[in-house]
This record gives sequence, structure tokens and C-alpha cells, in this order.
Amino acid sequence: MKFTFQPWESKILKLPVFTLKSQKISQLKLADLEKLPHSSLVSVRVSRRAAKQARQLKKLGFYLVENYRQYECGTKITKESGPRTVEIKIIGPEATAVCRRLAKQSFRYDRFHCDPQIKKSLADKSRASWIANALNGRALFVLGAFINKKLIGFIDVNKKSNIGIIDLLAVNSHYRQQRIASQLIQSAKSILKNKRIHRIQVGTQTKNFPAISCYHKNNFKIIASYNTFHYHKS
Repeated sequence: MKFTFQPWESKILKLPVFTLKSQKISQLKLADLEKLPHSSLVSVRVSRRAAKQARQLKKLGFYLVENYRQYECGTKITKESGPRTVEIKIIGPEATAVCRRLAKQSFRYDRFHCDPQIKKSLADKSRASWIANALNGRALFVLGAFINKKLIGFIDVNKKSNIGIIDLLAVNSHYRQQRIASQLIQSAKSILKNKRIHRIQVGTQTKNFPAISCYHKNNFKIIASYNTFHYHKS
């Protein structure tokens, strides 16, 4: 079997979800897709330079859902000016309800939100469930940003090998354009540096201009670009 079943995504989206490694694309045939369960979703991410793979996927019925960029920078901390009233601290399960609501309101450029065959409510639920799992121990740590004791933003950080990974970053829409996201990033860098982790990565979509601007301001550089394709078996 060339496909890898994704139980968490399947539960959230209420359909069988599989991923396909890009190295397997050359071996993929229509007959393989026909063997999948009814209403299956297959997701595959390939380098933006892999034009041949993209053409083959399109011939088999896959369609493009996102252009994805991966960024990286060191954990050197820079001074961040922002509201002096912002308090940044580690949060846990007690913040789940607020973070779930914030997640549902904050994300619209990821592959689930950009797939017209996935309901927005389910795409929202995927982000809400992700941060809930992070707060309950899946993440390395989650930081919250507070103003007058009100939680108005969060950053969910994990690690792979010895690299910090920003999984989710969100700020309440009423508090944006105040460099709160940058303060969350700098605080995350500080914690990672204390853990002897000296690189941090994050991914976002090319349509997400506010996120890209924020990462550039925080010294992130592009290290890779990908296209994500989906296939729905009807």
C-alpha cells in the first residue's frame, strides 16, 4: 500500500484520510486510487520545483489546494516593541476553551480551509482540536499572550530532532497589528534557546501575507517551497 492512513484527521473530517509520500508518486496508478475506501481524501506535498510530479498528480485527478513555504531562523532574541501591558506565559489545559475559540476564528489559509470539498466548520474544528491536543501535552510548550488577564493570543511550539517547530500561531483579531505575534515568537525563541535548541522553523501559505510579513520581521528566511495536492474519491 502506497498510502498512509491518518486516524486523527479522519476523525475530524469524518472521512478516511490518507497521505502519500512524494517519492511514491512515480509508482502511483489510477488503479491504486480506485482501491481506496469510498469518500477518501489523499493529500500529498511536493516540491514546487517538481513539475513532472505535479503534472502526473493532476492527470490522476489531484488538484492544488495550497502553496506552502517553510521558514527558518536562529533563536537569537531581538527586542520587540509592543503593548507594555502584554504578559507572555506558558499555558496548559486550563486555557483550552479560549484557545479553541480563537483557533476557530484565526485560520483560513491552510489546506483544509482552501479545499472546496471540505466544510469550513470541519476545517475550523481541525485547528481547534490541534491546539486542544497541544495544550494537553502534545506540544513541547504553548505560550499565551494576555492583556489585563485576558488571553488574546497563543503560540504552539513543538520540536523535531533538535529544531523548534511553530505549529500554530494566533492573535485575536481585535489585537492584531500590535506586534503581539512577534512578542510570542521572541518569547518562544528564549525558551528554546534555554533548552539548547538553536534553530526554529515554521510553515505558512503564500496567500497568508500577514504571517509572511511577521516572519520576515522576525528574521525568518525561506528554506523550502511546496505545493499541496488533494484527491477526493467520490
